[in-house]
Amino acid sequence: SANTVTVTNAGVVTVVVEQAGSEVFLPLREVRQFNVPSINTTLLGSLGGLPGALGVEVTGSRAYVAAGAAGFQIVDVSNPNRPIRLGGYDSPGVAGNLQVVGNLAYVADGDLGLQIVDLSNPAAPVRVGTWNTPGKARDVHVVDGIAYVADETSGLQVISVTNPAAPVRLGFLDTPNWALAVQVSGNFAFVGDDTTGLMVIDVSNPAAPVLRSTTKTQGWVTSLKVVGDRCHVGTRGVLHIVDVSNPALPVLLSTTPVQGGVNGLDVVGDRCYVTSNQGVILLDLSFPAAPVRVGGQLGVGGSLYGGLQVVGDLAYVSAGSIGLQIFDIAGRLPQSLTLDLPETLVFDGRTLPLGGTSSTGLPLAYSVLSGPATVVNNELVVTGIGPVRLRVQGTLNSVYLPATLEKTVRIGLPELRADAVGNGVDVTWVAGLTGLFLDGRESLASEHPWRPVVVPSQEVNGRVRVPVESSPFQFFRLRGYTGEAEPLALTGWNRDVVLEQSTPRRALPFDNFGAVWFESGLDGRWDGLPTNRTIVSAVTPEVTFQLQPYNGSNTLWLSANFRTNSLVLASPSAYSRLHVLAHSAGGGANGTLRIHYADGTSSTPAPFFAPDWWDGSPASPTRRPAIEGLGRSSRAAAFVYESVFPGFSLHQTDFDLSAGPNAGKEIIRLEFVKGAASEVTGVFAVSGIPIPPAR
Repeated sequence: SANTVTVTNAGVVTVVVEQAGSEVFLPLREVRQFNVPSINTTLLGSLGGLPGALGVEVTGSRAYVAAGAAGFQIVDVSNPNRPIRLGGYDSPGVAGNLQVVGNLAYVADGDLGLQIVDLSNPAAPVRVGTWNTPGKARDVHVVDGIAYVADETSGLQVISVTNPAAPVRLGFLDTPNWALAVQVSGNFAFVGDDTTGLMVIDVSNPAAPVLRSTTKTQGWVTSLKVVGDRCHVGTRGVLHIVDVSNPALPVLLSTTPVQGGVNGLDVVGDRCYVTSNQGVILLDLSFPAAPVRVGGQLGVGGSLYGGLQVVGDLAYVSAGSIGLQIFDIAGRLPQSLTLDLPETLVFDGRTLPLGGTSSTGLPLAYSVLSGPATVVNNELVVTGIGPVRLRVQGTLNSVYLPATLEKTVRIGLPELRADAVGNGVDVTWVAGLTGLFLDGRESLASEHPWRPVVVPSQEVNGRVRVPVESSPFQFFRLRGYTGEAEPLALTGWNRDVVLEQSTPRRALPFDNFGAVWFESGLDGRWDGLPTNRTIVSAVTPEVTFQLQPYNGSNTLWLSANFRTNSLVLASPSAYSRLHVLAHSAGGGANGTLRIHYADGTSSTPAPFFAPDWWDGSPASPTRRPAIEGLGRSSRAAAFVYESVFPGFSLHQTDFDLSAGPNAGKEIIRLEFVKGAASEVTGVFAVSGIPIPPAR
């Protein structure tokens, strides 16, 4: 067997392979030269919360990640810097691998065999068919309406899936050990069979597969990849390259030790990418008798790296407990971006030039992610008040990696001017914004509150003019409505469940659990609740939640004995949409919300969802974590760190109040009712989109 050549620097490498002669064979001496480039690999983006990521398949702009007991997860990878989970399917077994064909996913689901899932709606995939194989389905390859399943103790299973709703087994071949990997090429199925090695099976007659050859491997086969006339077989410690140009008589070309074992592999051209428990390594296979290791190692050790797929210049890696990682493998260089913007901007009617720069001098692209503004010719055009979230993107080319920078500028109200005119006052401000309202006040004494100024406005020379004649008002102010969600000011919080930085620390445990939340930074842990008590929703990034102070009551506590409680608005207000942040402890305590209005009416109870703070089923339709990956303390009086992968979560429920008989009414109270089950529920924050009062 050939030795592995490891390259430590870029440049020309000469490899000499010599074989002694014998009575039968002439001596062999072959010389090959490799021009090894400098390989720069860069982690572009990653997505955690995919428990036990084992396999990955990339199709178009989506990555499908087999996540073991959590089924498979669907990830939008159109922007490799910011992969976004779209949805998932919690299959009944343990998803070890999958293949996507059209709108269908074929899942090797362990004890539950082959699962066929419709992906037409990525947010809510639906199972359309299943065939429970006799063993444990570990891998699947679908070709021309036939699924070939590596079924562990039951060898190769051949299943017709031309009707996905009713799969039918055509044939099988029981291999000597555990069938763990399979790929079909032409009329042959290549099966990795545990310690038996590589088995080449003729499937030209799917009803009667026939074994043509077996190639012994070193160690337990974990993965394989057929490219042309070569089959690349990974085991727990070795990469094998086998010439299968004659399937009945394969020839072992080389064996290459891999530290940490081979968990997955992909081959593109003369490059082989191998995942191991140490990360990802790259081999040059130009000379298959002596693979050359090139470049540095991708990723980090300490995680059970699973499968990977290379598409163009990107490698998509299922990195075990880390989740999905996306690497640039083209050797491109990073670039840094700058954007000098003020934190707040008083509106003055002018556009704001966006003078961002890149360290490379490449052009930049600007976009508004949320907020009352647009970008025209690289200038910010403001249309309302409130926070504007901007994204700056650096261009990708053959030399430089893409780069992204996000910044927020808060647009403030324009300056107000009041000029005496005759017996009245002309109140004016710069025109150009929507959603502004004028209030007046007779004096600053408490008995004279702010009241709406109900006078028609007119626009003159770029300014809004409100002529206030014969009015008692002496003071004026502008108010603005951004049309964006903002935290509600509420009273009624009844329990402290967060350990904070102050001394003494204090919190009350979740009933029967003895565990509490903790503030980020406590004893050096950074996966607690944000110190500023602000959560930008991961479900809808334009929604911000404001938690209550950590050193006081910070949740509305509902239990089996106290199932109903309310939060009261500090002042009655109308909202077109509400967002509730909640979770349960001990299972999942969904409940209802009834809204009480200032006119004495109330709404029909509507469901709100509060999955367990650690929800082991990420594909659950009620699991909408606004923030996840959190730790908790297993003590309520002293900090003892506790972490459960993929971490704890707070979940979001949305309520649309823009239509129906109660639309536009002022709300005075939010009444929450939990179910009769024993688990406890906590409501942590409510945000909403305010409606301006009628004029």
